[in-house]
Amino acid sequence: MADSSLLDEMRDPEFRHVYASDQTLMRIAFLVRALRTQEGHELSQEEFARAMSTTQSAVSRLEDPDYGRVTIATLLRAAAVFDLPLLVDFPEWPKWLAEMDDFSPVALKRSRFDHGECSSLAEQEEHGAHSQVSLYRAAHTVSQRLLQFEQQGSEVPSISSPTLSSPMFTYAAQGA
Repeated sequence: MADSSLLDEMRDPEFRHVYASDQTLMRIAFLVRALRTQEGHELSQEEFARAMSTTQSAVSRLEDPDYGRVTIATLLRAAAVFDLPLLVDFPEWPKWLAEMDDFSPVALKRSRFDHGECSSLAEQEEHGAHSQVSLYRAAHTVSQRLLQFEQQGSEVPSISSPTLSSPMFTYAAQGA
């Protein structure tokens, strides 16, 4: 957790937001590198670039915490290569500080898709735990649609709020 001197500096909103941006970019860069080199799934930058349909220099920039121009579309392609979902969140400060506390390879290690583990979520849904699985399904559908738009070279439409009549997200006709 953050020490008291950092928390004192974070009283200044400008410092707080610059610090949050820097730490977030650092975490993304370290996380991509950690996942790319994770034991059992090791990929060189060149191999990872081919799997993402990009260049080695683009992967190098993605792993550079000072780059600062990472897009969600790029992170979705990386997530697909890692066989992991992407979660974008606006957490409350205590949760964010706890997440940013450890960038070690052990803390950044992730398990790939496991059907058995996900099946247990489906079983929970059958017993009344609907919200988490439903949100996962909706997020997965949106991620797949965004990847389709990206692969087709189409402009990604904006995403509207989920409707009550459908568990899926609807896409607005106009751009973001």
